[in-house]
Amino acid sequence: MKFRCAFCGGDSPSDLPESRICGKCAERLAVARSEYAYPAASVAVQEGSGDLWLIARRHSIIFHPDWQARFTSSVDLDVYHGHLLNSPHPQEVLAGLASVVYWGFFSGADGLLRDGRARTRAKWFLKGRSGGSTIDPSHVFKVVAAARQWLARRQPGRALREISRLKELGQVAFASKVVTFLDPELAAVYDSRIAQTTKEYAALRSLQMNPNQGGVTGPKQERYKRWCNYCLEIATHLNQGIVAGRSWHWTDWDQTRHRWRPVDVERALFVS
Repeated sequence: MKFRCAFCGGDSPSDLPESRICGKCAERLAVARSEYAYPAASVAVQEGSGDLWLIARRHSIIFHPDWQARFTSSVDLDVYHGHLLNSPHPQEVLAGLASVVYWGFFSGADGLLRDGRARTRAKWFLKGRSGGSTIDPSHVFKVVAAARQWLARRQPGRALREISRLKELGQVAFASKVVTFLDPELAAVYDSRIAQTTKEYAALRSLQMNPNQGGVTGPKQERYKRWCNYCLEIATHLNQGIVAGRSWHWTDWDQTRHRWRPVDVERALFVS
């Protein structure tokens, strides 16, 4: 008996009925995820003045480009951003969003580090561009709280739409980064690199969309939900293989080995 691999679509021997991914694909993904090394730049929130006011005269942020001294693993960064974004305190939620913006613009496809660009983008998010207005922390908190509720109902597409209501986060690429840090066990990033990947894999071609133009429309919400579901499906198959005794874990920067989440599948595809 054979089964069709959920990743490559090829026929494989069914020596592992618990999983529906072939060993070759599983090993390829594990290697790629272990090679993921996007710099873990971030911001910290504090009372009083810092690099940039978060809430005038009350809380500010400090930029941390020295990511290797601050985080020993990519999971550490995920936990950090998740803590801020899921906080009951508006200043921490706002700082979490600013941190995701800073992180997302810190490096580009060429691998060069651009601290100045990342700081400017975080400033635009908080203070507005020329002629813009400072962001309202209470509005931000309500939007993120609504996104959390949609994620609790396993609706990442609706959560994406909520986050896109915030200035500087109106496109799929950055809204999906926020949604993913809110719940990496359910969601995954969809950016320009992933958009290119969807052209290369037959199973993903129906998920093609422009993540940087056109906002978050109804069809894009649906495609994003299906993208998250796909990453969750592949993660589930990989974890089933691990439970059955396969060495399909991925290795983080600190050499710890981990089971799979949707975000890990996305990061493996980001690298490959």
